[in-house]
Amino acid sequence: SDGLKCDIRSLLKDLELQAAAEPGQTQPEPGSTEPLRLAPQARIRSRYRPGRGRGHLTIEPVSAVRSPWDERFTGLPSAADGLEEQLQKEQADREWRFQDRLRERWALPICEARPRLLEAIRRSRVTLVAAETGSGKSTQVPQYLLDDAIARGRGSTCHIVCTQPRRLAAVSLASRVAWERGERAGDASVGYVVRWDERPSRPWGSMVFCTVGALLPRLSRLGASHIIVDEAHTRDIHTDLLLTVLLELLSLSEDLKVIVMSATLDVSKWQRHFGAFGCELVQAGGRPYQVDQYFLEDIIEKLRWRPDAGGEPETLGVWSDIDCNRGFVDQLGQFRPETVNVVRSLPESMIPFHLLASIIKWVDSWDKAGSVLVFLPGWHEIAVCSSFLHRDPQLRHLEFVPLHSSVPPSEQQRAFQPANSGCRKVVLGTDIAETSITIPDILCVIDSGLARIKKHTNLEVVWASQANLQQRAGRAGRVQQGICVHLLTRSRFQLLDSEPTPEMQRVPLDEAVLALCELRLDWCKVDPADLQAWGSSAYVMTFLKKAPDPPPQKEVRNAFRELQHVGALDWEGYLTHLGALLVRLPVAPALGAALFM
Repeated sequence: SDGLKCDIRSLLKDLELQAAAEPGQTQPEPGSTEPLRLAPQARIRSRYRPGRGRGHLTIEPVSAVRSPWDERFTGLPSAADGLEEQLQKEQADREWRFQDRLRERWALPICEARPRLLEAIRRSRVTLVAAETGSGKSTQVPQYLLDDAIARGRGSTCHIVCTQPRRLAAVSLASRVAWERGERAGDASVGYVVRWDERPSRPWGSMVFCTVGALLPRLSRLGASHIIVDEAHTRDIHTDLLLTVLLELLSLSEDLKVIVMSATLDVSKWQRHFGAFGCELVQAGGRPYQVDQYFLEDIIEKLRWRPDAGGEPETLGVWSDIDCNRGFVDQLGQFRPETVNVVRSLPESMIPFHLLASIIKWVDSWDKAGSVLVFLPGWHEIAVCSSFLHRDPQLRHLEFVPLHSSVPPSEQQRAFQPANSGCRKVVLGTDIAETSITIPDILCVIDSGLARIKKHTNLEVVWASQANLQQRAGRAGRVQQGICVHLLTRSRFQLLDSEPTPEMQRVPLDEAVLALCELRLDWCKVDPADLQAWGSSAYVMTFLKKAPDPPPQKEVRNAFRELQHVGALDWEGYLTHLGALLVRLPVAPALGAALFM
């Protein structure tokens, strides 16, 4: 794709790499759309030098002159020369100039927990924050920490790193927090760092929102006072790796504070994980407005809906429980017979787009202003749903906006902007809209109950977990009372997993192992027998045993063999020149290696 070509060219430029072209050919210019050709025997000149010997991992003190993100030098004097007074003056000026924004912040549910939260973080090395969706934790907790440090004369030694599972969340949160503080992201106290887009804050008296993938390579030189792991319930592989590395960082630095946040936090799991350092739990209220939730039988009963004769909805795939709705009808005794018959007629392997359209029409008939957010498994379903809805004459006045990771950032921002005058906005998105980001005017959420996840080497459409559905419902109720319609029966909901399966348990580990090899885990204490049997891979296997849900050791060894086969690791298990490049590419190592062959 053009996007991948752009990423590769940017990577080569960023790493100061030069590749020889085929004889008689020249490489295209940086802005060209022509294919990038690398000769089979291209000599790649890189600044990277493979490491040998004992590795290291450190948390450096926050510096007033050096940025941990881009090696910038601010030209400022030491922290003792007036920085605290400058920060306190900035804060007083901000509170005076932006009182309306400050009042909005005070109205959020998380504000009630502010004193308890700050006291818990001062006392404990690790703090768990369980606050419902809509509480404001993602935008407010980093600000509480920074404002408190400034008020106590410690702002110059405060640099907060807040991780997010997705780029869109990191960028949108940084933009929102910067607006609340009367600045722009990257100008002063608020910044963000994601792949190929970095606007870091100043290195002192500041906070940075970043993806976990952007943080992991920088851990060996990071200067941070607080690390916030937001949306920990997602259990993606990078988040689990970070939560494991944090065990080592906590043992190295007594000053580091770790905050783990989620609306659906498995408290007992994280208390066990961080047990050696002690955990304190802080709970906070949820969304400011009520969200009424409907399941499939509820909405069919309420709308007295009947399937149209105009065709069947799009089939998504075949599961073993394709007609499982028939097994649930015995539990619908309080509903009218017509409702029971309709529920029985809808196979679970299909998204009922006719019903979805009827729900949108019902919401559009209300006097309330507000948008509709529809959760679908992936881009194919977004395209099919959009086409289906556009064909309905009663819906042509609506503004349909796709929200997907493949959509350019400028197009993604349409989802956050008000609809055109006289229109109601309908956002068709995936689980990219499930956590952290806020589309403030959402009146109704329509949830298919499905997600497309990676299982081994395939993408599969599966039922989302109860925690996922709870997060989706929380997208409504931010500025007014709302509703959430789940397109599955209540009985099906009760059968869903309470939490999503950790990604570390279901995907190939080659990318994770490559990232860990870049960190150089020679500092891990390894059983000599394991070291003799498995060589340097024993360090990674020992490290991953400390993960919240460790992967099978067989999968770790398979990942090592695959990386050695493609040349990313040498026979001793150390990163090669090629491996150093593959760490930076957003593709599987085997595919990335093919680009340089």
